[in-house]
Amino acid sequence: MASGITATDECVSIYETLKLNQSLSIYGGYVDTKTKGPIYNTKTTDGIQVNRIFFVSWIPEGMKVKPKMTYASAREPFKQQLGNGLSYVIQATNYDDINEEGIGKIVGVKKFKFEINIKEYFTENDGGYFVFDSKQMIIYRIKDEKIVVDQIITSL
Repeated sequence: MASGITATDECVSIYETLKLNQSLSIYGGYVDTKTKGPIYNTKTTDGIQVNRIFFVSWIPEGMKVKPKMTYASAREPFKQQLGNGLSYVIQATNYDDINEEGIGKIVGVKKFKFEINIKEYFTENDGGYFVFDSKQMIIYRIKDEKIVVDQIITSL
């Protein structure tokens, strides 16, 4: 079932900036939080630092049915709008799916550590999408039948 919900051009433009490994701080109106360190740290068993782009669809089990269906049906068209560059796609329904162990299994590394508290940005009752690399995170929400940028988190 297609929802008819699409992302704004700005959503795609900001993602393209992240994909090109450029600072998102130019989008000052959205930058609400800056962290002192990276968004995440992960190293291979050889000790090599890994930087990949993750797309997470956060549709928690506790959401009401209608918004849950809206986010679920908009997910694939949104990923297509973003285009290539996503290294990992995660469909999360609870915090175990996006904790260090859950993402570590998907990435295939033993050490994956979020340097931010995901629970500050996503509750068990509201949905959203987030795209992140090791330095920046874009949080998207559905508002007024459009996918919009809600917040940007950057490292200092």
